[in-house]
Amino acid sequence: MSFTVTALPGKGNKITVASAGIRSGRTASRSYRVFGSGPLPDAISAQLGVLNARGEQGRAGLVAIVVIESGSPHATGAARSLARLEALTVDAEHAIQAAGGGGHVIVVSSAAVCGAWPQRPDITDADLAVMQGDLGWVGTAAAGESLVKELVASGNHADPDRLPRLTVVRTAPLVGQDIDTAMTRNFGAPRLLRSAQHTKRWQFLHVRDLVSALVVVGESGLCGTVVAGAARESAGGWEPDTESTETVARIAGRRTLSLSDKAAASIALRLDRAGMLPGPVSDLAFTLDSWVVMPSKLLHAGWRPQVSTAECVRSVVGALANHPGVGSKLLAGRGAIAAGAVGAAVAAAGTIMAVRRSKGVT
Repeated sequence: MSFTVTALPGKGNKITVASAGIRSGRTASRSYRVFGSGPLPDAISAQLGVLNARGEQGRAGLVAIVVIESGSPHATGAARSLARLEALTVDAEHAIQAAGGGGHVIVVSSAAVCGAWPQRPDITDADLAVMQGDLGWVGTAAAGESLVKELVASGNHADPDRLPRLTVVRTAPLVGQDIDTAMTRNFGAPRLLRSAQHTKRWQFLHVRDLVSALVVVGESGLCGTVVAGAARESAGGWEPDTESTETVARIAGRRTLSLSDKAAASIALRLDRAGMLPGPVSDLAFTLDSWVVMPSKLLHAGWRPQVSTAECVRSVVGALANHPGVGSKLLAGRGAIAAGAVGAAVAAAGTIMAVRRSKGVT
C-alpha cells in the first residue's frame, strides 16, 4: 500500500491511497468521512481530502472517523467534560449511521488513557484504559471511548452482523498545524519541567502520520485497539522513536526545571487550591512520566511513520513562533500558570519560587 500526498489550496494536504495487494483482500476505494469539531478533525479532513461531516448523516458503508479530542486548548472539569461527551454522542451516532452494516467506525483517542508513571513499560495495543473518572482531557478521552463502544454495541440487535466494525486508535501526543493541546502547551513556558528522580521519554505523532495510520486501519480492516506514535527502525525491527527531556528541551531552545516528584506535586496542589491550575493535578504525570507507545499492529499492517519525535518538537516550537498571541501569554511568567498545561504551570510557579528564594523573598 502506498500514499500519495497532494497539495490542496487552503486545505493542507490530501492523502490518496494506492493499494498494492492488501492482505485482507479489501480494495482501496473506501470513502472516508470525519466527525468532530475543532482543529484536529479539520486537519484530518483536509489531509484526507474530504469535508468534515459534523452534523451530517452521510451514507452507509463509509469509513467514519470519530475524533474525541478537538486539538485545541479548553477548560477542564465536569461541565466541560459533560459538554464534550454530549457533542461526541451526536457525532458518534451520525458516524455509526454513516458506516452502517459493512462500514467501519474509527475512534481517534489518546494513549494517555492507559496512564503514565515512572519507568512505565511501553503502551501496547493490548493495554487497558485506566483513567476513567478523571475530569481532565484524559478522562474525557477514556469516557469517549466507552461511549462510542456502547453506541456501536447497542445498534442493530436484530442482525449483529450488520454492525459496523470498530477500531480505537490511541495516539501519542499529537502535533501539527493548529494542533494546540495540553501536551504541546508545555513548550509555551520558558522552562520544561523534568523529574529529578527519573528519566522521561518523550514521543509524539504528527497529524500527517496519524492520517496515514487511519488509512491503514480503514484499508486493512484492523479492528479492536491500536496505538500510534513515532517509531524508527532498529537492528531488531522497529522501536518507539523517543527523546529524553534534556534532548527535547535542547531542540526546543528551552531550559529545564528539575524538581523532585514530591515538590512538583506540592506546587501543583497549591496552584489547584488557588484555582490557578489549568487542569487536574493528575495531568502532572503526563509531563513528568513516560507514556510511550509501541505501534506493533500498525507496523505489521504496513504503516510507516515519516515524522520523528525530534521533528515533531521542532514543529511545535515553530507553531509557537508563528502564533505570538499564544506564545506571549505563555511566556509571560504567571501567564503560563493561567493559560498553559499543568506541567508548564508547575514549571512557571517553580521558577518564580526559585527566583524569589534567590532574592531572599519568602
